[in-house]
Amino acid sequence: MSPLTVRDALTAIAKEAGVDPAEHLRVWLGSHFEPALPERYRRLVTEVVFQLPAEWDAHCVWSVSVDFGSNSLGFGLALRFEEEEANAGDTQRWEIT
Repeated sequence: MSPLTVRDALTAIAKEAGVDPAEHLRVWLGSHFEPALPERYRRLVTEVVFQLPAEWDAHCVWSVSVDFGSNSLGFGLALRFEEEEANAGDTQRWEIT
C-alpha cells in the first residue's frame, strides 16, 4: 500500500466534512499561493505538493510567491525565516519563490 499523500488526506477531510473535494483542494492551495502567482507555476507546485506524503508540512508554514523584479536572478529559491521562528516556537516559516 502506498503512503497517504497530501491529495489523499485533503480529499478525505473534505468528504468527512461534506464539502466538495475539488473546491477544498483549491481553497487549501490558494491559502499558500501569492495571488499574483502565474497559472503555470500554480499547476507545477500543485502537482508536486499533491504527491508529497501527508503531514510533510506539519512542522512549518509555507507559501509560494513570484518575483519578476529587476533584482531577480530567475532562479527558484526557498527562504526560511529563522528570525521569525524565534518568536513562533517550533514552527518553521518558508517562502518559496
